[in-house]
Amino acid sequence: MHGRTMISIFVTLCTLLMCSASASTVSFANTPSKKTDSASDIYGKHRLISYVVDWEIPETIKWDQMDHIAYAFAEPNESGELKSYTDSNLESLVTEAHKNKVGVSISVGGWSGSKYFSLLVSSDSKIKTLVNNIMSMVEKFDLDGVNLDWEYPNDPNGVSCNIKNPKDTANYLVFVTALRKALDDKYTNVHKLLTLAVGTNPFNDEKQTPIKSLESGWAKAVDSFYLMTYDISGSWMKQAGPNAPLNKAGSEKYDSSVVQSVQAWKSAGIPSKQLVVGIPFYGASLKTSRAINSASGLYVKLASPSAIKGDQYDELSADACSGAKKSYSGSFQWRSIVSAGVMNNKNGWKNYWDKVSTTPYAFLAKEKKFLSFDDPKSLKTKVDYINQQNLGGAMIWSLEMDDSKNSLLASIQKVRK
Repeated sequence: MHGRTMISIFVTLCTLLMCSASASTVSFANTPSKKTDSASDIYGKHRLISYVVDWEIPETIKWDQMDHIAYAFAEPNESGELKSYTDSNLESLVTEAHKNKVGVSISVGGWSGSKYFSLLVSSDSKIKTLVNNIMSMVEKFDLDGVNLDWEYPNDPNGVSCNIKNPKDTANYLVFVTALRKALDDKYTNVHKLLTLAVGTNPFNDEKQTPIKSLESGWAKAVDSFYLMTYDISGSWMKQAGPNAPLNKAGSEKYDSSVVQSVQAWKSAGIPSKQLVVGIPFYGASLKTSRAINSASGLYVKLASPSAIKGDQYDELSADACSGAKKSYSGSFQWRSIVSAGVMNNKNGWKNYWDKVSTTPYAFLAKEKKFLSFDDPKSLKTKVDYINQQNLGGAMIWSLEMDDSKNSLLASIQKVRK
C-alpha cells in the first residue's frame, strides 16, 4: 500500500528516480494519440520509477540512477480538492529533477487518500471537477505526468471507511479516459504520462471479484500499471511468509507474488510493456510462536497477536476512520536493516534465504521477531525476471528507505537497459 501508515491490517502499500543525460526515445504503446515529443523523450526513459514522499525527501538523490519520480501524495477530499502535499517541497523537487533531466508525476490518492475516489468518479460533474483540479496541478508545478493510486475500487482491502460502489471500476475508467483526453488536448506537442498504482490482481467487478478481461480502454488510456507486489503477507495471516515473493510460496499457498500478478494483468489484457513491477525498499516484521532457523524455514505459525513495532521509523497510527485503533505496521526499512546488523548476523540477528520466494528472511531470537525483506541479491532476481519477460520496468517504494550507499538502488540498475 502507499501512504504515511504504509502497512495496515489489510494488504498493500511507492521515492525517486532519474534518467541519463542523453534523451532516449520511448514508444508509448496503445496511447490514444501520438505526440511529436514525450515526457520520456525529454526527461529520459520510463524504466525505473521511484516514489518520493512529501514527508521525507532524501537529502541526496542519485539522479543518474533513476528515470522518473512519482511524488506522493496529493489526497483528494470530498470536494475533489487536492491536499496533503507541501507546495515548496514539490516545487524544489521538480526544479532539481528537471535540471537532471528527470520527469516528475504527481501521485493522487494513496492508502489514506483513497477514501473519496468512489464518490468523485460517480458522476460526470464530479469527474470534471477532479480532472480540472489535477490539470491545475500539472500546469502549476510543470509536472510531466499523473500517477493515480486508488486503493482500491470496490474492494474491502483498503481503509475500512473507504466509500465503495459496485460501479467503481467502470466509473474509474470513465475518469481515467477523461483525464487522458484532458492531458492530450492541453499538451498537444508533449505526451504527459498517465500511470496507475494497482493491486496484485486486476480491478474488481461489481461482485468484488477480479475482472478476468479488462476493457481495451484501460491499455489505451494508461501508459503504465505499477503493480504493488509487496505486503503479500502480514499479521492477517496464520503463519509467517514473504513480504514480496517473486514466486508463490508457503504451505498457506499465498495467493500473490510478482509472477502471479504479472500473469494476472497480462491475462486480463494489459500488454507486458505496460506492466511495471513494484519493489519494496523495506521489510515486514512479525512475532512468531516459535523460533525460526534454516531447518524450519520461514513458514511457521505466528504468535497471537503477531503485530509488533518494526524499526525506529514505525510509529503507532490509525486509519482516519471512526473507531479505528492505533497499531504498528511492522515496517522495517532497508536502512534500518543495515544499521541493525541483520545482514552481518549481528546484535542477535540471524539471516537466511528462502529458495522458493527467492527472498531473504531473518530472526531475532530474544524477541521472537521474524523479518522478511529484500536485499540486493533478491532484487537482482526480480530485475532478471522483468527483463526476461520484457516488462515495462520497476517501481520503488520508497527512495528514502535505502541506505546511505544507495545499495538497493544500485542493485537494480540493469532494469534500465
